Amino acid sequence: MTLSRFLAICCFGLPLAWSLTTPSTVARNATAQNATEFSLVYGYPLLSWANFVGALYEGVGPNVFYHSQYFVSANSPTARNIVAPNQDTLYSAMVVDLTKDNLNITTPDIASDWFHLFSFYDPFGDNWANIGSENPYNKSGSYLLRRSPDPNTYGLHEDPLGQYAAFLDAPQSIGVILVRWLIFNDTSYQQVHEWQNATIIDPTPLPVKDQITGGVGLALAAAKNATSPAESVMKMLAQINSYCPPLVASDKDHVDSQLAAAGIRDFTYTTPPGANLSFANASVPIITNKALSAPGNLINVGNGWNVIAKNASGTYGTHYALRNGIAGPYYLQITEPNAYYPTFDNGSKSGSQISTHFNLSADQAYIYTFSGRPPLSETGFWSLTLYQDQYLVSNPLDRSTLGDRSNLTFPDGKLVYEHGGAATGAADREFQILIQPADVAPPYNWTSNWLPGPAGGGQDVSVLLRFYDACDGVFNGTYEYPKVSVQSVVRNGSSVTSTANANASKSATPTASKPLMPRKVSTCGKL
Repeated sequence: MTLSRFLAICCFGLPLAWSLTTPSTVARNATAQNATEFSLVYGYPLLSWANFVGALYEGVGPNVFYHSQYFVSANSPTARNIVAPNQDTLYSAMVVDLTKDNLNITTPDIASDWFHLFSFYDPFGDNWANIGSENPYNKSGSYLLRRSPDPNTYGLHEDPLGQYAAFLDAPQSIGVILVRWLIFNDTSYQQVHEWQNATIIDPTPLPVKDQITGGVGLALAAAKNATSPAESVMKMLAQINSYCPPLVASDKDHVDSQLAAAGIRDFTYTTPPGANLSFANASVPIITNKALSAPGNLINVGNGWNVIAKNASGTYGTHYALRNGIAGPYYLQITEPNAYYPTFDNGSKSGSQISTHFNLSADQAYIYTFSGRPPLSETGFWSLTLYQDQYLVSNPLDRSTLGDRSNLTFPDGKLVYEHGGAATGAADREFQILIQPADVAPPYNWTSNWLPGPAGGGQDVSVLLRFYDACDGVFNGTYEYPKVSVQSVVRNGSSVTSTANANASKSATPTASKPLMPRKVSTCGKL
């Protein structure tokens, strides 16, 4: 069994013809129709939830961790099992169901300089708590995960009796835990596996009077018993709304009234008179795209790069359309500053426009020129990963990612990072990453900095830049983001048209992994 795919959820359906109505009918229809549109925008991330937890629930059940053991290789038979996999962290995932139990979660003693993050989500994709690197709660011990005793508060709270490291007061009764474990190199798998095995879940049944009707199984069954994605959303909302209220408690009455007007009540969904589900569904992408393009939601950090505003990443408050646009296709994002996922678009109106997604032709190369090492905290890391159709690209080097744990070199051939991800003693300066087709090998001095694209070219690809536990400069614009340029492929025996690695020797080619080395303690802005 593997983790379910992180699928981009597309709202689809064409508007149906409307019959002529009297003015009084128009007013009544508008109320039901608007409420249906609201409900779909509010609930569409549940499709991503169902896709993610479905295989986990069927394979191991609720309240049990599934631990991934190794990365997916671009050349392996399972390479297309996971959409947009990273090559940075192993996952441990769990379907949370608190309708009948509290959960005592015991975390092992993990090295302080080793990135690890226990992230807690509601089914809509809101990241309501984190335990681990660069977070206030970053200690081993027992945490009690429970339904929040106060509907107006949620999150991590101190245990006044000291029995637990903290209370994890969940805003809703079902959700997801996703643990990310950084892998430095091949020698670190064993250590991560030991920590995975030492992470213990101990359910404690609630008194019968405190148990509630519902749960993950009923919600998933409701999703399957539908004729369209939109109907799945409405039926799942009907199942879970009573025990999965809005994250912002003061918005509960508003949400409940909208769902009721849309035909959701008593765990069932019935399309109300005057509402057209297909018509409402067709409005969802319009509403969502308007929210995504609203001023302030994307922050320009220079050189064509943008990051999602901090108040729009990982947790979304009452901004439900924005949540649908982010938590739908990019389910289980974590809050900043735990992670940044910048996107690139140079905004050119000419034919030379470059973006995160592009077509890589047979004679074309893309070069990412980094101003220097990205500023990271002690546990931070970064990577640049190449995808084709959201999957890893098969290539002779079996390489899909470059970053701080790679054998990247400066133009003079010196390593940018030591093995294990620490900065070397070499002076920080520009270095470059080359993307060109796998069947056009660049000169040896480029090999360590080359991400091979699809052989033969002519394929659509995408590039994802990830930062975890980065310093503020990555967000506030003081770090200069990579410049992206396009040129002819760099060939063996031809002149190198870029300055990257121009003076490097063959020693820059990949070397065998060395034993794991401790990461240097780094202070933000002083790498």
